[in-house]
Amino acid sequence: MDSTPDLTVTEAAAEQIKLHAEKGGNAGMPFRIAARRGDDGMIEYNVGFDDVKPGDSVVESNGVEVLIDEKSAPFTKGMIVDFTSVDGQPEQFMFLNPNVKREDK
Repeated sequence: MDSTPDLTVTEAAAEQIKLHAEKGGNAGMPFRIAARRGDDGMIEYNVGFDDVKPGDSVVESNGVEVLIDEKSAPFTKGMIVDFTSVDGQPEQFMFLNPNVKREDK
């Protein structure tokens, strides 16, 4: 099974990633997304700027290089990273992930 990440960073998210990189002194560094399944079964994310490490996949989307490690790849396949507001909340990064299994209520 191919576990190469296939993710998309929207234009809005790419702008915010670049802005955060500039503000934090990380301009030009790749943006890492680490994902794992938590104890509750939901996918948890950690993000930040990092150097490429052995085993990383590098995905470019809307001018942003995104790093995904081997363990995170299955959890990020097909994911869309967006920056938006939901239900009147402040804007924030959103991970629209087809790998999240929603239970029927």
